[in-house]
Amino acid sequence: MTMHKMLVTALLSATWLHADVLYAGDPAPEDWRELQVLSSPTAEAVSNFGGAVSLDQRNLLIGQRFASVNGNIMQGNAHLYAISPGGEVTLTQTLLASNGAEDDRFGASVAIIDDMAVVGAMRADVDGNEWQGVLYVYDLIAGVWQESAALTADDGLTFDELGTTLSSDGVSILGGAIQADGDSIDQGAGYVYSFSNGSWQQDGKLLDPDGQPFEAYSTGIAVRDDIAVLGSPRASVGDNFFQGKAQVWQRDGSNNWTLVQDLVAADGAAFDGFGSAITLSPHAAGMQAIVTATSHDADGISNRGAIYVFQRQPNDQWLQIQKLLADDASGGDQLGAAVAASGDLAAVGAPFATGNASESGATYVLERDAAGNWSITDKLFASAAQAQSSFGRAIGVAENLIAVGADDATDNGLDEAGLVYLFARNLGDDALPLPPPAAVPVLNVAALLLLGIALLFAAGLRLRRSESD
Repeated sequence: MTMHKMLVTALLSATWLHADVLYAGDPAPEDWRELQVLSSPTAEAVSNFGGAVSLDQRNLLIGQRFASVNGNIMQGNAHLYAISPGGEVTLTQTLLASNGAEDDRFGASVAIIDDMAVVGAMRADVDGNEWQGVLYVYDLIAGVWQESAALTADDGLTFDELGTTLSSDGVSILGGAIQADGDSIDQGAGYVYSFSNGSWQQDGKLLDPDGQPFEAYSTGIAVRDDIAVLGSPRASVGDNFFQGKAQVWQRDGSNNWTLVQDLVAADGAAFDGFGSAITLSPHAAGMQAIVTATSHDADGISNRGAIYVFQRQPNDQWLQIQKLLADDASGGDQLGAAVAASGDLAAVGAPFATGNASESGATYVLERDAAGNWSITDKLFASAAQAQSSFGRAIGVAENLIAVGADDATDNGLDEAGLVYLFARNLGDDALPLPPPAAVPVLNVAALLLLGIALLFAAGLRLRRSESD
């Protein structure tokens, strides 16, 4: 039985708590180093390698949704890499859908945690419904990743595009269908699945009860423990068109989900696009949600983007506690196109920021202090930056590693083939970028003898009990 199947979950408008706006400090490039630049093993022009990225403790999963497979144009694939404690990166497997077809766009979204991987095929057909979308689940069994489930929506329809976005904590899978219908056409929805009685079951369909047509609900998406947060970057707030909002959902012990609260930026304005990307990050003071607004204007700079942090309070209400801006922003950077977090480390992409080349893209590193406050501590660029490569479109974070997708980068003369850059925290010349895996206890002869005696004793007890019955 794989790890995720044994896991057990244990664990109004937003109110402005802190008025301070935090800006990036001076970047410290020496804190991070580029570990490796990854090319697709199935590289081709306009194939979108790096359009979706996910990291866990030892694995990197990269989506390539426009890849051709056996002549099927844009069927899509996803590539799995193992990362050793020393920082060596090795391709272990390329994932394909067992029933993949042309234009499925498998790899549009990806998630990996422990021994489970999930890949979204946003335009896969289901029972004659074009572009309904499918979420494919893979388990690591005997060293091989094997497809174990193909999840669809119970009420799925043509053009829903389930799998445009997804999130998983290993216990739950939350898939975004940004064109699903609710009370309004194409308002968007989130579908939640949990593992029960040997298979994945759909727990519910999360819909904004006030959703309007074409709001793209579930563009930003995150699930952690019993909390889900979904963003609608095209939602109107009051008279502000496309200001955007996010909604917090809570699951009870019977796997029922209840809408808890709407999150909006305290200084939100029209066309901010709040809710574009979301991640959840546990903290001792309360769960935190990092929500981005890619088109936010500030200080006379349009579409620079902003990062908002909300924290759950003891009364289960969520308050905005921070807003962060990059102090070197230019117009059109779109900070917040992607966000990921692990522990007290987070990274946020600005795919149109000018770095070493015009609009080559950048990624900002965030770190959290003991009090729960985030600050921007570094800014990452591609070593061989390319203009308009979309560096920062997709991001994965784990331990001392950050993976950044540049899905429009040219690779070996192939336009928009895509590249992925892997960065490691610089811990010193002699330090490994990752801690070594936990040692497996070695039993000596005496320990083995004691173990054998204990097993024989237990077997004798069972035999006597069976005889007495």
